[in-house]
Amino acid sequence: MDKYDGRICKTCPVSTTTYQTGSHSITQCLSTNQCKSGAHKCHWLAACMDLPDDNHKPRYSCKCKPGYVGNGNQCTDACEGLCMNGATCLKTGRGETRCLCLPGFTGRRCESRF
Repeated sequence: MDKYDGRICKTCPVSTTTYQTGSHSITQCLSTNQCKSGAHKCHWLAACMDLPDDNHKPRYSCKCKPGYVGNGNQCTDACEGLCMNGATCLKTGRGETRCLCLPGFTGRRCESRF
């Protein structure tokens, strides 16, 4: 039975902790694996990476997957708005972008007319 009797601190299950020292109920135990538990705010196109806890506070980091850009909480297609002057954006298997320019244009984003 998980009931506080005024004398004993309860032990949290593996991969959980409390924000303050001395839990008196298992319900105070929080996951330290934010990514696995789904308690993160990463975008669905981002990878979640658990970081070491900071003073008993769980931490994680979000990074957009290859081919997408953003802060990890928001990710957009790396091709979106990249190429200019009617060029086509292509992605490599690693998510790197490249603009395929129409005749008469050059530059990384096909921004220059020649």
